[in-house]
Amino acid sequence: MLCALLAAILSFTCSTVLADDPPASEDAATEKKAEKKADEKSEDKTADSSEAAKPGPYTVPDGDATAMIAFIEKLEAIQPTSNDEVMEIMKKRAPAVSAAFDKLMASKPTDAQQLQAIKSKLSALQIAARIDSAAGDKIKTFIESLKDSKVSGVADIVLQQTITQQINNWGSLPAEAKNKVISDQLGLFGKVELGREQVMQAMGLAQRLEHSPDPDDRPLATGYLSKLAKIFEKSDDPRIAQMGKTFEGTIRRLNLMGNPIEIEGSLIDGSKFDWASYKGKVVLVDFWATWCGPCIHELPNVVENYKRYHDKGFDVIGISLDDARQKEQVEQFLKDREIAWPILFSTDPENTGWKHPTAVHYGISGIPTVILVNQEGNVVSLNARGPALGKELEKLLGKADSPIVEEPTAKEEPVAKNES
Repeated sequence: MLCALLAAILSFTCSTVLADDPPASEDAATEKKAEKKADEKSEDKTADSSEAAKPGPYTVPDGDATAMIAFIEKLEAIQPTSNDEVMEIMKKRAPAVSAAFDKLMASKPTDAQQLQAIKSKLSALQIAARIDSAAGDKIKTFIESLKDSKVSGVADIVLQQTITQQINNWGSLPAEAKNKVISDQLGLFGKVELGREQVMQAMGLAQRLEHSPDPDDRPLATGYLSKLAKIFEKSDDPRIAQMGKTFEGTIRRLNLMGNPIEIEGSLIDGSKFDWASYKGKVVLVDFWATWCGPCIHELPNVVENYKRYHDKGFDVIGISLDDARQKEQVEQFLKDREIAWPILFSTDPENTGWKHPTAVHYGISGIPTVILVNQEGNVVSLNARGPALGKELEKLLGKADSPIVEEPTAKEEPVAKNES
């Protein structure tokens, strides 16, 4: 840059001093132009090189623990304004925070600094894990490295992450291990602040228990939810307190097995729904919404079984958790998909969506949620989705006259969760 600047100054000075001299030859003029272009290119390259040398936001600086904490806080303050920036954060934040964490730990940090850095690194790895499967292994390795830490609060972080891993592997856990996970989860609430992460983890375990196909999990679910409801209802956050009340409905639903269910409300055309008229039929009560991906994925299975068993006494009652403002959209959806069964829909702005009275009464926190009722009006299944629906209908109504067109794949079925 300096050389180019000097060259520009000398060129200007010479041309000024020699202004009264005779005009230069064409060759000399051409040579001067070439020199000028070369100087300009040199200046551009130097500028580019200088710009590239500048440290970016993810470049870890030198410094002590305080400097590393300040750097991590700057990274966490970066707010994306586009999808590209979101991806950049997901890719670059974890390596940068991890590198800063290593420097921090090598510079004799205070316990408070260690705890803050641990939380930040864990959060960054969790974000990265959404697009990088290797980050999941890094989380496990990181948590393992913290098990001998004497810093106050770290043991609770380790416990919380261990619980998360066990929840993710719930189906393979023996009964004793499941009981310990529940005990650890409930015990954790007495040690840590009831924040979003803790609430989401507790809800994750609740939904694992709620939708578990293992009948032995049902008493575990009701016991856990009863205790969790009491903890949540004491929260100063009205949203968390409301979740506690929702758990009461979930317990009510889980206790439906072998017992009658009551369905009330209005149909989407405004008429009153008559549950008593379904006595003697096998009925699938289906909580769903048009915006729910897993619901739409399950819909062909319900339609197929409806066609095969409707003449034998099978019916479906849909309870839409769409917002009251989306009534026309729901009606168009039903028309386009040629849905033949009745749909309950609330047009009350105060009691719509997840607040649909029947959804609240039975603690619906994830959809699709399906409840299968037999000819006597008693609930016989809380998980009749995918292949399970056809099997249950065959038990209750015998073999269908026509074979199923496409056997649904047996796998753990997803749900759309209420995270509001």
